[in-house]
This record gives sequence, C-alpha cells and structure tokens, in this order.
Amino acid sequence: MTEFATRRDTAYANRLQPAIEQFVSQFKINSHSNIDMRRTIFLFPGGLGSQLVRAFESFPSPAQSFERVWLDAELLLDAPRLTMLPGDIDSEQKCIVPDGCVDIPGIVLLCPYDNFIQWCRLNSIDLFVFGWDWRRSVQDAADFFLNIFLPMFDARFGGQSPHPLDHFTLVGHSAGGMVVKAILNSTTNRFVQRVEKAITVATPFYGYGGQIHRFLKGDPYLSPGLFPCSVIASITSSLPGGYEYLYLDHPTYRANQVALANDPEGFNLGAYPSMDIDNPMEVADPYDPTPDANGKVRYPLQFGFDFELLQKGKATAHNVARPFADPAIAAKFFNVRGVQSRNGQILNNTCVGQSWARISPAFDPDLNIDPIEDKMGPGDGTQPAWTARLLGLPASQIISVVGDDIDHATMLNVPRVQTKIAGLIGLDVAALRVVPDILRFAQRAASLSRFQEFVDEVGSLTVGRLLTREQGNALKSIFFRNFPPAQLQGFLARYYLEALRHPSHARVSSTSTTPTPR
Repeated sequence: MTEFATRRDTAYANRLQPAIEQFVSQFKINSHSNIDMRRTIFLFPGGLGSQLVRAFESFPSPAQSFERVWLDAELLLDAPRLTMLPGDIDSEQKCIVPDGCVDIPGIVLLCPYDNFIQWCRLNSIDLFVFGWDWRRSVQDAADFFLNIFLPMFDARFGGQSPHPLDHFTLVGHSAGGMVVKAILNSTTNRFVQRVEKAITVATPFYGYGGQIHRFLKGDPYLSPGLFPCSVIASITSSLPGGYEYLYLDHPTYRANQVALANDPEGFNLGAYPSMDIDNPMEVADPYDPTPDANGKVRYPLQFGFDFELLQKGKATAHNVARPFADPAIAAKFFNVRGVQSRNGQILNNTCVGQSWARISPAFDPDLNIDPIEDKMGPGDGTQPAWTARLLGLPASQIISVVGDDIDHATMLNVPRVQTKIAGLIGLDVAALRVVPDILRFAQRAASLSRFQEFVDEVGSLTVGRLLTREQGNALKSIFFRNFPPAQLQGFLARYYLEALRHPSHARVSSTSTTPTPR
C-alpha cells in the first residue's frame, strides 16, 4: 500500500468515528427492544450512492478539513475533481473519502435511502450506513470494512451486552452487494464467521450494459450541456471501480452457460450478452477487446481507457461472481432482485444484452455516435434479472420482487422488499411498521424534461464563447443563483436517479460517417 493510500485510509477511519458514536446513541435508544429480537444491519449503498468528501489539504499534509464532491451543485461545475490518477491516487493528491450515503443539500437534506433508514428506526433495527468509495475497487471497500472498520467498531462496544455484532446482517444495494460478496469471500475471517445473513438487492454479479456506454460516450445527463462527452468518458476511464461492472467475460459465460440458461423463475440468459453488431456471430467480450483486421477497436484509445485496470477489474469480477466453496457461508447469502411490471405484465424495459460495433482508434466521444445497440428484457430498469442472482445458490435463496413500483434506484424503499429483508433476519413480519410515502425522494426530484431544459440552459451560457474553465464556471455559478435551493436539489435528485438508470444512446448503422454535432 502506498503512503498516499495509508493516509487516505486514516482519513476515512477518522470520518467514521462520528458515525460510530451516532450509532452508539441510536443503539441506546433501542435498548427498550426485546434483546432476543435486537438486529444490526450494515447497509452498503449502491454505486454513486455513497457521499464523497475531498480534503482541502494536498498530500503529504494530513487531511483535516473536507468539502463535498458528491453529490452537490459543485458537481455541475467541477466533475473532474472525481478523477483518479495512476497508482490509485486522487486528483491533485487531495484525499477523497466516503461519508455515509448521499445527502443532497437543500433546506432539508434529501437522501435516496431515507425511507429504508426510517423503516429501520421504526422497527428498532440498529442500522449503520457504511459509505464506500464507488470510484475504487469493491475489494478495497471489503478489505477496509473487515480489517479496519469492524475491529474499530467491535472495540467500541468491548464487553457490552447486548453487543451489536451478536446478530448482524450485511445488506448491499446494487454495487454495494458486490462489496458484500467480496466480504463473504473471506470465509475464515472471524467477523464473516459471525455474520448471520448477507442480503444483496439488485446486484449485478455478472455485469450490466450501462457501464460500457460510459467509457464511450460519458453520461447523457451531464453531456454535452455541462461537460463534453469526452470529459466524462475520461473521468470514467480513470476510475478503477467502473472496470468491474462490465458483462462477464466469455470463458466465464461458457463455463456457466447451462446454469445461466436455467433460471429458477425463467429469467434466462440464453446467449452471451455482448455480440458484434456487424457480425452477429462474433463475441464482443468487454474483457477481451481484440481489434479487427482493419485495426478497429472496442474502446476509445485517446481518452484514458486503461487496459491494466481492465484486467484488474476482470480479476475482481471473477471473485465477485464465483460461487461459495463453503456451504455454511453460502447458506447465509440471499439475493433480492427486482422486475418491473405494468398492470401485472412483466416489462421488457431493461437492457439485458448488447450489440457492439468496433470503432476507429481515433473515435471522439464528442463527435462520433455511440457504437452500441441495446437489447431489452426483464429487470429493474437498470439491472437485468438474469445478473442479479449468484449461481450456485438454491432457488429458496433467490427472491424476485415483481411490481409496478419497482425501480432500481429506490428498491430498498419498496415495502415488499423491506418485508423480505425483515423475514430473512428473523423479525416478526406481522408486527412490522411501514413508512408512508415510499417515493419521497423521487417525488422531490425535478421532472426529467425540466432537468434536461436546465442542462440545455447551462450549456447555452458558454456555446460559441472562448472562455477559460474558470470563466465558464463563474457564469454557471451566477446562473445557479437564479434557482432556490429546493429547485437545485430537485435537479440533483433527478440526475442521481437517471445516472443509476441505463445510459443508453441512440445508434445508427456503424457504416455511417456523419458525426453528431458538438
């Protein structure tokens, strides 16, 4: 581990101390509960779901004071602060560390997990939200949780009875479930041995289609009005974590082809999910992006795509996807997945596979069309149902929740999902208290059309003008003052929801040479 990484972990541990003390207070409040029914949940938010703060001080100075970099309005001015440098170093050598789950500032903080947090409190569940840096590897988060956080947490309650680790469960939403799986892979660890249940919700064990778009065209909800596509593609390419979410490599698919094609509830993967668009019989393995005879490639080569990170991502993806060898650990592991429906009919509204054209090595995200075409099928709007179950588990440990209210970003707010979790951890389901207004976060988000208008308005401030980055940001800052805090909060909430959904783009034939306008 580098000295920078050691300093960052120290800053991370220091930021967790107040959260532990807050948990201590809540644990005391729940002291009236039946001791036999006391339950602790450690929640791992999904990718993008953990708040990130950045030190004002540059390494090697100790990180002592911090500013929020995800998620607040400053993102709309300076997203490149999230960039990582080679060697797992944060931009400008200023440590970025997690700080709980996303709380979007406004008159009242707005959190996408508020409903689940309130549900835990109403039902006397002792909840600790473990924020993790989704820019980095899920294995980094797992190692920190096991080797640094849990010993620190355990020591804080030394000799106390009841102890929060007497009955504790890990719950991971989306990529947070990948962290949970990485934690349980350490089967002999003393804390893993003590885990009672580990529950994933909407977790892509075998990848999904959204991440590949980001390497090519950035994010459609920040580009091009706020940042050029190439800027967001470059940021994406610098983050090690993003390389772990790609569709499973073809050898892994072949080794598990029969199991993937025989889902216990019929959400089958009948063919490899990534194929070449011009030769439908050719596999387009995202972890084996071989050029063709004409020198065309899969990924842009001029915007920071890192083949070393790709191979590291492949290794981590393998570890996340491998079945448990220890039956006792496997028996603790449960997968909850969502399937969208309308009026009782399952929707084919989620990307379940892709056709992918090779591109010129000179591909420009700002000018060229997206070379990927999505294929739609059942899922939660982001994760296909076929990827959200770990192979090797019995059908009784795979729980599908189908409904009109299913949406990937807010799965943990759905009462039926909460009830499933309560049943798994041994609570009396009949006695559960339900939090009203399950879509509070979504209801306070701006409409997608209004958000797109806002992005276009911001983009128009600088179109056709020769401005420095500082001058452009100054214009944007002045413009943002026209909006009350609640409205800016609504725009950020909408961005968060859409960023978690699939960032697909329209695509025309790969033979076209006509660029899209800047």
